Amino acid sequence: MYVLSTRDDNSHWYKDPADLNPLIETLAESGYMAEIEDETTLPTISIQKMYNYDQIWILEGDWDDVVEVTPEEADDLYRYYENGGGVWISLEAAYTPDKLYGVWNEDALVFARRFGVDYDSYDTSDRAGKMVSSDHPLLEGINYLCFDESCGCIKSDDPRGAILWKYSPVCPGIIAMDDRASDRGRAVIDSGWVMGYAYFDRNDDLQFSLNVARWLSNNHPSLYWII
Repeated sequence: MYVLSTRDDNSHWYKDPADLNPLIETLAESGYMAEIEDETTLPTISIQKMYNYDQIWILEGDWDDVVEVTPEEADDLYRYYENGGGVWISLEAAYTPDKLYGVWNEDALVFARRFGVDYDSYDTSDRAGKMVSSDHPLLEGINYLCFDESCGCIKSDDPRGAILWKYSPVCPGIIAMDDRASDRGRAVIDSGWVMGYAYFDRNDDLQFSLNVARWLSNNHPSLYWII
């Protein structure tokens, strides 16, 4: 799990890797081994690092509007996906920069845009959004997901991007890509900071994270490393 934060740039929402212990413990109970990195321990992420892992999870972690992720990092993550890797990008697409709430999308969007997924619009709704009926394995056992009350909507310019859940009737919140038939990987991108709310143990976000780990894995339930 790669947190896009230097630990002092997010107004308490991420302090250090220990914050993610509830998520790590939930994954461990199902046989997954996870490693946490952030921009303090790993200032940039490269394809050489990625290839050590079955999955790469990216979490937006700072609230400034300075883009710190490079195009080369985004290209490496997409190349990892093209070679069969599993990817989850969890961003929180804020509408505009402001001093109170900040910007929570500028770095993760660099990665997401490489997958043809971008910020689209803005909406406000309940933090606990009702999960739509679906038989997709990512939504198994899910009743409510925790998104922020104010959140960006996402869109996909890639026909492989399937909308799985809408934050509100007009606001897509989760997009998934399954390219295994072409010997590529799978990817999940959300605009609700779902991975972050998983470590806060909000609603069914922990279960969704476990579903992601299962869906992205090549041969579940063997042991995997997640970064």
